[in-house]
Amino acid sequence: MEKKPELVVWDEVNGYHASLKPYPTNLGAPSFSSANVSMARSEASKKMLDVFERERQEIIERIEKLYNDINSEIQKRNKK
Repeated sequence: MEKKPELVVWDEVNGYHASLKPYPTNLGAPSFSSANVSMARSEASKKMLDVFERERQEIIERIEKLYNDINSEIQKRNKK
């Protein structure tokens, strides 16, 4: 069996199958572009920023609680 050039879309199972590909296979093929998803992407990023901000606030509250617990424990030990 002869080896096909790299530009030829061919394999032993499907034969010549460039028309079955969901993407262009050569420079002369019509181009395709993705849908405009910038609006959805910006909305999703805003939602995630809100989630991250809530998580950040929860972590800050936990740290402050631990800090206060440690300080109160230290003060109790110093009084003894």
